Amino acid sequence: MNKITDFYDLSKKGTLIVSTYRSGTHFLGDTLVNHLRENYGQLRLVIDADEVEDLEFLQVPSYSYEVVILNSLKPKIPLVKEQSLLDDWHVVKLTRNNKQAHWISYYIWCYFNTKKQQVDNSNLPHHGGTQDKYAHIKPAVVDISRIEQWLLEQYLVHLFNSDVIIDYTNLHNLEGTEFKWNPNDYGLGVEDLFVNHLEVKNLLQKYNI
Repeated sequence: MNKITDFYDLSKKGTLIVSTYRSGTHFLGDTLVNHLRENYGQLRLVIDADEVEDLEFLQVPSYSYEVVILNSLKPKIPLVKEQSLLDDWHVVKLTRNNKQAHWISYYIWCYFNTKKQQVDNSNLPHHGGTQDKYAHIKPAVVDISRIEQWLLEQYLVHLFNSDVIIDYTNLHNLEGTEFKWNPNDYGLGVEDLFVNHLEVKNLLQKYNI
């Protein structure tokens, strides 16, 4: 079981959470920031857990401790080759190895973001809810190459060296925090969302990491 203290090192510039979308990065980041502020806020400035889209975070002033979320693909590519740039960072690798649950969460998140101008957000909660909330989402034929591309992005995370690794399924077991855990449970399977669900399921089962 991981403790919240595993996820920071105050001798470093900050904590870098390397992951992908829909893996619990904001839960972990916000939990960590709150812990740091409660315990070290008088000693050191703790900067909010923000997602980064470029490598500017490497220039963070040393007087602050920044919690950085790296979900985006673009900055990961140069960093995989130049991981020495992260020597001054406490690197946390956050995985979500159940790829069926991860893909469903990602798909609904994308659906929510593309449809949010047309639907009442309360009727399409992208952080989980009962199955009836998603009954209006009609099963679609998903492009398998889209899932394959998505899986490649997942593997990129595993190429990073890290100081600590935790999987999504273990976030609710963090010692040293009282934060409420939201498991993003939709009560849905791939058969509920995709016409070609057998093909989707076979692919995701094959590439569980």
